[in-house]
Amino acid sequence: MAAAESAFLTAVESFLRAAALVCLALVLADPVALHRAPPEPGFGLDLMLVLDTSGSMRALDAEVELEARTRLDLAKQVVSRFAAERVAEGDRVGLVVFGSSAFTQCPLTSDGRLLDAALERVEVGMAGEATALGDALALATQRAQAAPDGSGRLVVLLTDGRNNAGGVPPDIAAERAQRLGTAFKNTRVKTDLCTACGECADVCWFDAITMTDDFAIKGDLCIGCGYCFDACSTGALEVAKGDLVASVFE
Repeated sequence: MAAAESAFLTAVESFLRAAALVCLALVLADPVALHRAPPEPGFGLDLMLVLDTSGSMRALDAEVELEARTRLDLAKQVVSRFAAERVAEGDRVGLVVFGSSAFTQCPLTSDGRLLDAALERVEVGMAGEATALGDALALATQRAQAAPDGSGRLVVLLTDGRNNAGGVPPDIAAERAQRLGTAFKNTRVKTDLCTACGECADVCWFDAITMTDDFAIKGDLCIGCGYCFDACSTGALEVAKGDLVASVFE
């Protein structure tokens, strides 16, 4: 009996030693699992989505899985999917709705649930039956302009009609929005800080940035969206605060 117990203890001891050696080998091998960290909210682009809720968006001229859907239903699906993707990338997204008038349905936020809740409440006619497109663009530009200096900003319009209401002509509103972008089009590349990493060129949607061996060069294709600001990790891209303010209010 004593011999059997001794043999059992010896076997257990050998097993524990082997297990310890296996653990030691794993530690020495230094296994590493790489996980992409979620982006820090609020450090991406600022996007104001402008959604038409006028009477014409009630039209049932679309079909999804053999079911008739209104134009607004389809627009809300697109907005929801697009906003979720952008928030996941660290962007902030806001929502302006418009009909006969325009108002902010959701301010700029990195909270996807807040944005979804605001979008869920959007209905045809909630802002009137007409189409105050200019007022909506002007309001969205104002909301985007209130974002922190240095953030990239875009206004995205979803509409099916022409302006027939409101107090701001669409061309004036568009010019004001363009001025907001012009501040970023005047971006200067500080060559002493640029490391020619190419990150700004990689994120540019319009191929407006070319790289030399030493620094980046911005070209005429730049629309001033500001995405390159978010990509630059060295502070090599600069726009003067005075340029930003003057471009909007001149």
